[in-house]
Amino acid sequence: MGFGVSGLSRLPPPRLPLTGARLESESSAPERRAIKLVAEAPLITITLHPATVCVNPVFEIRNAPARLSQVILNDSPLPHHEWEWDDRTLWLNLTLREPSSILLALFDARRQETLIWLGKRLRQHGFDNAAVDVG
Repeated sequence: MGFGVSGLSRLPPPRLPLTGARLESESSAPERRAIKLVAEAPLITITLHPATVCVNPVFEIRNAPARLSQVILNDSPLPHHEWEWDDRTLWLNLTLREPSSILLALFDARRQETLIWLGKRLRQHGFDNAAVDVG
């Protein structure tokens, strides 16, 4: 599982501002090329500032719900073939040379089903443009 490892991936880790998560106290797992995070919200934004280039970043996310419903890179949904999730580890099949924002939408299945049901009910009652808060 995961994507191929490039020699460039051994460069220093990028600068990493976060919202919805924090760095684990021991924030890297060099043997797995992973940056270790602790989820604190269902929406996590990771802003990568690569020193030179960031190849196939890997994030281990503790306290994350089992389902990662979407990965958004710089305001555009990332196709599923560009990422892999195993309930704790996210592998991205990307090469980043510029500062980039990655938004992760983490939801457990029951919460996701509830939000879908609520959205349908609101539309049934005439609220066509109703936004459901997932926070």
